[in-house]
Amino acid sequence: MAVSLKEKVGYGVGDLACNIIFQTVMAYLMFYYTDIVFIDAATVGVIFLVARIIDAVSDPVMGMIVDRTNTKYGRFKPYLLFGSVVLGISAFACFTIPADMTMNGKIAYAAVTYIMLSLAYTLVNIPYSALTSAMSNDPEERTKITAVRVMFAVISGLVVAQIGGLVEFFGEGDKLLGYRYAIGFAALLSTVLLWVTFATTKERHVVVSEKANHTVKEGLAAIAQNRPLIVLSIVFLLILTAGFISFSVNIYFLEHAMQRPDLIGASIMVGTVTTFLGTFIVPHTTKRFGKKPTAMAAIMVYGFIHLLFVANFYTINSVEVYFVIIAIKGIVNAYTWAMGWAMLPDTIEYGEYKTGIRAEGLVYSSFSFCQKLGMALSGIVTGLVLGWFGYAPEVGITQEAVTGVVVLFGYIPLAFCIAAGLILKFYNLSETEHMQMRETLSC
Repeated sequence: MAVSLKEKVGYGVGDLACNIIFQTVMAYLMFYYTDIVFIDAATVGVIFLVARIIDAVSDPVMGMIVDRTNTKYGRFKPYLLFGSVVLGISAFACFTIPADMTMNGKIAYAAVTYIMLSLAYTLVNIPYSALTSAMSNDPEERTKITAVRVMFAVISGLVVAQIGGLVEFFGEGDKLLGYRYAIGFAALLSTVLLWVTFATTKERHVVVSEKANHTVKEGLAAIAQNRPLIVLSIVFLLILTAGFISFSVNIYFLEHAMQRPDLIGASIMVGTVTTFLGTFIVPHTTKRFGKKPTAMAAIMVYGFIHLLFVANFYTINSVEVYFVIIAIKGIVNAYTWAMGWAMLPDTIEYGEYKTGIRAEGLVYSSFSFCQKLGMALSGIVTGLVLGWFGYAPEVGITQEAVTGVVVLFGYIPLAFCIAAGLILKFYNLSETEHMQMRETLSC
């Protein structure tokens, strides 16, 4: 049964909501910490790492809770209704560090609010992601649902691109105040959009396997036997780390390397528009060439694109060339983001075929953990590299610090993409094998 366009849009709006929060945090939070409240970059990396250690426990626990949820609203949807409020409040809190706090107080405040945000994101995003497999059991239909989801995730960039302008508008020179109001607006919008997803989607195929009441140990043991899932998770982790570094360091690159901070909003806007356009061709390319070959090509192209930024900066340093590269990167980004989520439901059925355990919540929680771990790794790597090159905005930016920014923006994402491509070679679930498994499971 085909899912209506209205419902696909309703589902996609949920990722618009999640990504308004996620991309805002990814693009602005580290810059807010280092350049607005002057927390040391390496310390910020440690905060991100601590949050991920907590996620290592909270994500699988949330997955198990979702697998056992049974309400009149369904298994996954209740968390969109109530968790959205917690997510919005937590995101707002991250950008409200008082100016008169001591440095130790600022660090503690940042750590507590960021961990709160991470837990709130887990509460919403794991059941939201798992909802895809409940909306349809048709692989092609799920790919279309995912494409719409990614399309709306991309549209969130249009909102995120306005954050800098909103900071200036609300703050009138006071960036602390500006961030507070700008993020407050984004958080409220995100909450309302998640309510729209709750109201417009339907859980049709909530599959309960014979081992539905599995323990955490049994679920983790089943995942350990799921080679496609393990490979896909590692690849997703690496490519997201590359993307998060690229996205967050772009602000530093424009601010300190090209010395054009006025282009930050336009840069995000161009990348968003081209990624949006890219989502229209993802399903067609995937259908023609297959998921794995498409993902492999996208990962390699995405990595090597970053060398073009370095070449442009050290030669003609052209704004026009910079935006052309941003546009190409945006199109490829549609593939790197969509392919992971499109391939994930296939690994769930592979796991059920191999072990009899269909742990959707646990599988999506592990993938969600990879997403957040990628964000943490990007923060840690960014903090360490900036620290190594002597980045200290409170006392001035040296040429050595600029070199560190260029290294982060060009060479580091490439290294992560090469590693992701090498590991993807071990993904061993073809479309033909997947169809045979689905036929067996349906008998």
